[in-house]
Amino acid sequence: MVNPPRSNDRGQARGRASYPAPGAPAPEQLLLTLPAQPAPELPAQDMRAAAQARLQALWELARPRLGSRHLGDRQSGRRQLPPPTLEFYRGRTDAGRAHQREQRIEINLDLLERYPDAMLGETIAHELAHLLVFRLFGRRARAHGTEWQAMMREWFGVEPQRTHNFDLQGLQVRRQQRHLYHCGCREHRMSTVRHRRALRGVDYRCVACQGRLRPLAPQAGAPTCADALPPQNEPR
Repeated sequence: MVNPPRSNDRGQARGRASYPAPGAPAPEQLLLTLPAQPAPELPAQDMRAAAQARLQALWELARPRLGSRHLGDRQSGRRQLPPPTLEFYRGRTDAGRAHQREQRIEINLDLLERYPDAMLGETIAHELAHLLVFRLFGRRARAHGTEWQAMMREWFGVEPQRTHNFDLQGLQVRRQQRHLYHCGCREHRMSTVRHRRALRGVDYRCVACQGRLRPLAPQAGAPTCADALPPQNEPR
C-alpha cells in the first residue's frame, strides 16, 4: 500500500506486539487498490459520509478485540470507551490527527476529496490505531512503534507508514504567522503553535548557542534563523 498519513515518529518501541484476531477478515479483504492519479472530486458532503462510514466499520472491527477491560464496564471499573468522533479541517498539509483523550479523529477534507481511496483506506485506520494503542498501552507506546504497526497490519490489514506522500501541488494552505524570538546570537522565527506554548511557559533553546529563546520586537538587519531546539517530548 502507498500514500498513508502523517506525522513525526518518536522512535520504535521494544519487542513485538501481537494481537488476537478471532474471526477477523483476511488483510486482503480490507485492502483497497489505490489509483495512480487523483480521483475525480466528489461533493464534500459525500466524502464526509463515506469517512464516517469507514470509521464506523473499523470501530466495529476493533471492538471485539478490545474486550471489556479496555472498552470499560462495571466489572472492570473503567469508564466506558465511546466510539470515536470524526471532524474535518482544511488548509493544512497533514492527512489526519488523533486526539487520544478526547477520543476524536480529524481528517484533512482537502486531501479526502482529492485522494478518497487512500484517505478512506489508510488514513482513517492510521488515526484510529493511534486512539486504540493509547487506550491499550498508554504513553509507554511510541507514536508509530511496534504496537501501532502491529495493529495496522493485524487488525486493519493496512501496511503501516508514518507519513503520506500525496502530491500537494495546487493545495491552498494557510500559512502560520511567524513570531520573532532572540537567543543571544540571532533571531528566530517561531510558529504560532510554539509561540503559544512559549507563552504558557514551555522553554525553547537555540540549537547553536543553547540560549533560551525570548520574544523580541522586529529589528532591521539582524540575522535570523528558523531553527530552535524544542523541549523533550514536545508534541509535533
